[in-house]
Amino acid sequence: MRSCFAIGVFLAALASVAVPPAGAGQLDREIAFWESRLERDPYDYVSRIKLGTAYLRKARVGGDYRQTLRAESVLREALARAPQSYDGLVALAFALNAQHRFEDGARVARQAVELRPQALLGYGALGDALLERGDVAGAQLAYDKLIALDGGLFALTRRANLRFIRGDTRGALEDVRQAAEIGRARGAAAEDIARCYVTIGAKHFLRGAFDEAEAHYREALKLWPDGYLPLEHLAELRAARGDFEGALALYERVVSKVPNPDLLQAVGDVHAARFDGAAAARWHDRALAGYLARVADGDRSYYRNLALFFADIRPDPAQSLEWARKDLVVRQNVYTYDTLAWALYRNGMFDEALDAANHALKHETEDATLWLHAAKIHQALDQEQKARRHLQRALLITPARTLYGLNPWLR
Repeated sequence: MRSCFAIGVFLAALASVAVPPAGAGQLDREIAFWESRLERDPYDYVSRIKLGTAYLRKARVGGDYRQTLRAESVLREALARAPQSYDGLVALAFALNAQHRFEDGARVARQAVELRPQALLGYGALGDALLERGDVAGAQLAYDKLIALDGGLFALTRRANLRFIRGDTRGALEDVRQAAEIGRARGAAAEDIARCYVTIGAKHFLRGAFDEAEAHYREALKLWPDGYLPLEHLAELRAARGDFEGALALYERVVSKVPNPDLLQAVGDVHAARFDGAAAARWHDRALAGYLARVADGDRSYYRNLALFFADIRPDPAQSLEWARKDLVVRQNVYTYDTLAWALYRNGMFDEALDAANHALKHETEDATLWLHAAKIHQALDQEQKARRHLQRALLITPARTLYGLNPWLR
C-alpha cells in the first residue's frame, strides 16, 4: 500500500488561482471557447490568460502535468504582449510551481506582488514557492499577508500547510475545517473544498481512526464525484482494512482516468500486500516506466518518487541516492531531506543520513514516517536511546498497525 503523504502536501500540490467549480466536460468546453477566440484574434492577450488559467484548472482536476506546460506556453505569449498583466503573472507563477520550478515561480510571483501589493493571489504563489524551497520564514510572511487581506479558503489552506510543517497539526486541521466552511459559504471550487475533507480524513487515517477517515473521504466524493484524490484515499483505506479486492477496484477506477505512475505503483503495492508477486511486478514495471517517461518529459515532481521506489520497491541504493540528490536541487523542504536521509541510509552512509534526518525534523513535523526513518538511522549508528525516543514519537503520531502497514520495509 502506498504511504499517505503528509496533510499539508495535498493542499500545496498544483496550487491554482481561485475559480468557480467546473467538471472536466465544462473545462473542455471552456478551453475550446478561449481557443476559438484566439483563432479569431491572435493578439487577444486577455483570452490567452483565460486559456492558460483553464489549462491550470484542468491540470489540477485531472492531475495532468502536460496541461501545466500548455499553460506556461500560452501565458508567456500573453505576457509578451502585456508584461504588466497581474493576472498573467500570477497564473504563470502557479504554472511554474506546478512544474516544480519553484525558484522561477517565486521570481514571477514577486513581480506580481510588486505590481499589486494589495492583491491576494500573488502572495499565495510566492508563499507556495518559498515553502517548497525550504524558506519557512519567507512563506510565513507571505501567508500572513494573505490572511490579513482575506481569511478565506485560499489563505487558510496555505497557512494550514505551514502550520503542519511546523508541527502544529491541531492548528492546521482547524484551519482546514474553517477553510471548508468558508469555501462552502463563498462558493469556492468544489474540488478545493473536497481537498479539505480529504486532508482531514487523511489525519484520521494516520491515527488509525478508519471510520472517521472514510466519512470525510465520502464527504469529499459528494463534492467531487469521481475525483481521483478522494477515490485513491478510499482505496488506500480499504487496503489498510485488508479489503484488497475493494482497494484494487477503486485504484483501477482511478488509473483508468488518471494513469499517473504513483497510482500505478499503489496498485502494485496492493498486489504485493496480498502476496501476488507476479501482479505486483507487472504494476511496478508500469510505474517505473511511467516515472522515467515523466521525468524524461521534464516533470521534476517525480524525482522523489523515484528515490523512494529505488530505496524500497526495487532496491537500487545508488539510483535512490541519485534521484534524491536531484530532488534536493529542485526543493529543500522537510520531505526532500527525509528522502535524502533514507537514500543515504540505504547506501550505508549513516552519518550523512543522520545530518539529513536532522534537517527533516528541524520543525518537528508530526509525520510518523519522518520519525521512523530517523529512528532506523539512529539504530544503525548504535544510538539506541535516541532510536527508541524517535520510534516512540512516531507511534504517538500513527499507531503501529497503520504505520507498519504503510511502510512494510520498516518492520
